[in-house]
Amino acid sequence: MAKNKMRQLAERLNDWTIPYLLTRLKIRTQEEKSLKRKDVTMIITPQCFKRNCKHFLGVKNDGDETTERVYCAAFPDRIPNKIAYGDNLHLTPVEGDHGIQFEKES
Repeated sequence: MAKNKMRQLAERLNDWTIPYLLTRLKIRTQEEKSLKRKDVTMIITPQCFKRNCKHFLGVKNDGDETTERVYCAAFPDRIPNKIAYGDNLHLTPVEGDHGIQFEKES
């Protein structure tokens, strides 16, 4: 039942929030089943943060969890999903990256 409501909400929001909301639902469901971590809320960690990119700036929040988005020097409005959460390591130029690519922080 809750899964359908989350999907309906996600359909009304942009494509960036769909994976985020579905992941939150999955984590919440897993936590409810395993009572060990019922009070913990987790979000997906962006690849650029895990890889320690020196250009990563953090998370912008315009109100609530559904409007959160990650940003960096290359993408000051929002890092595209394929880079933030997908397989694109951003080692080569991508349209809109202002000439800035991944660089490991030293």
